[in-house]
Amino acid sequence: MNESPRLLLFATTKLSDMLAKGNVWYIRHYENYFATVDVAYLLGGPMPSQAQGSTTLHSLGRGYTPFDLILAPLRLWIIAKRIHQ
Repeated sequence: MNESPRLLLFATTKLSDMLAKGNVWYIRHYENYFATVDVAYLLGGPMPSQAQGSTTLHSLGRGYTPFDLILAPLRLWIIAKRIHQ
């Protein structure tokens, strides 16, 4: 089991929108308190994860908002298990 503190946050927005606005990396201030920070964006289309420092941004959406919201709990559970390993 990994003993370093980790943080997993989620947002009901699109990662592509947040990157376009340019205000997404403010979350890096959590690196002062946690070894790694992961942010899961539930909506939007599939895109590769973005990393900067110890912070990684994940897009969990598949491009169809109703199903993205319905499947959000399952997708969050899957990414939490993957990050926990």
